[in-house]
Amino acid sequence: MCAVLSRPGGSSASTDRVKLLHDAFWLYADAAGQSWKIKIGLVPATGGAGITPPDLIRIDLTGADAEALAAVLAAAAEQSRGGGLRVGARSLIDTSDASGWLHVSPSTIRGWLSRGGPKGNPFPPPDRRYHGRSYWKRATIEAWRVRQEQSHRGS
Repeated sequence: MCAVLSRPGGSSASTDRVKLLHDAFWLYADAAGQSWKIKIGLVPATGGAGITPPDLIRIDLTGADAEALAAVLAAAAEQSRGGGLRVGARSLIDTSDASGWLHVSPSTIRGWLSRGGPKGNPFPPPDRRYHGRSYWKRATIEAWRVRQEQSHRGS
């Protein structure tokens, strides 16, 4: 983890928020093995006479870190909607989620897995098993779906 804190100024509440963000990036880096190269600091206040501007916090990210942060936020949103198992910055989907994407019932997917179906394009085995449940990467399901559509067009 490589997080650089700017020299904080302003209220102690603002300084605490900068530290809170810094610590959150560090905790995620420690848990997921993500290395950040960021700069977090307060934006200098530029209020006029008698006007107190809101405290603004700036986070400078590299392009790669911006992509990683976007993936973290997307995974958090997906998790809060109840869909999938979070693994680092990636989200895995379960049988119910996959069945919704494919417009089939969850029992159809379980049947395909147990019988090696459907013929000509067997459903992919889970990318991960957790507490007896199956999880796939979105890309795994999407690749299978594309192959399935191509095989139906070809027949």
